[in-house]
Amino acid sequence: MIKSDYASVDNTQWSPSIRLPLAYNSALEFVDHNVKRGWGDRVALIDDRGPYSYRALLQRVNRCGNVLRDIGVGVADRILICLPDGIEFVTVFWAAVKIGAVAVPLNTRLTEEDYRALLSDSAARLVATDTHLAVPFQRLAKSVSFVCEVIVVDERSALSTSLSGRMAEASNELTAWPTTPEDIAFWLYTSGSTGPPKGVMHRHQALIHTAVLFGQSVLRVSPEDVTFSAAKMHFAYGLGNAMTFPFYAGATSVVTGHRPTPEHIVACLCEHQPTLFFAVPTLYAQLLASFEKIPKAALARLRLCVSAGEALPEDVARRW
Repeated sequence: MIKSDYASVDNTQWSPSIRLPLAYNSALEFVDHNVKRGWGDRVALIDDRGPYSYRALLQRVNRCGNVLRDIGVGVADRILICLPDGIEFVTVFWAAVKIGAVAVPLNTRLTEEDYRALLSDSAARLVATDTHLAVPFQRLAKSVSFVCEVIVVDERSALSTSLSGRMAEASNELTAWPTTPEDIAFWLYTSGSTGPPKGVMHRHQALIHTAVLFGQSVLRVSPEDVTFSAAKMHFAYGLGNAMTFPFYAGATSVVTGHRPTPEHIVACLCEHQPTLFFAVPTLYAQLLASFEKIPKAALARLRLCVSAGEALPEDVARRW
């Protein structure tokens, strides 16, 4: 079996040049690489329960990948990830990618009928979810014509196989499947604003290109940065902001599984004092409307605020 390797990036030119090996698995680039270059003790992620180092993240990804293989998830099998932003989402996403399967993040606030359509469209081999959505997905998994298992993150759940419990007994070592740069790493479903949601396929090579050409060349994300994305990771905007841009740089990502209300967002900004903040124009407008003055602690270390997802009104940009 060919061993996967890392990308080679030439930053000496105005536009960086990226060379990818024949066997390239993006999980190595964004998770393993930080431990390999001696950054294992750096904080990779801070979620609602606390911080996780890059070494701890790698171990979780490897254990999860071994569990997924034991369950019978194979190369190119789809795994629906219906979890709030946090360590579980990140772990399952990269574990799926590392074993050569395809991660398919879903919005956690859809209807059961929406999930039925997405499950049927993806023909997923596995659904990873929490106790709040386990029952609907169990029901849906029994109704489809293909084999689909539901795995629940909460180890206290008796509804199906417990991911947490099985990970505790799994090995910390996992060899990445030798995918190619052209192989599919994950799907992202469109919002459905112009018709039924469509699963957009993204290749392994896509993540390194956006991380280098935008995360590095435009945002200049460095190991000293702390990013906070109000946009969730089941959106392309949130996936880059909260995972690939900071992880490629060895930076720290702050995520929350709570709804992005103005009050909660400001509380997170005050507590973690990020250097980069990502949100949609609507949220920037809500923050301005909800607070006569944004607390100084929230803005203390910010060097850059990013807006995307819709047009940013000139007045909102000026006021912010």
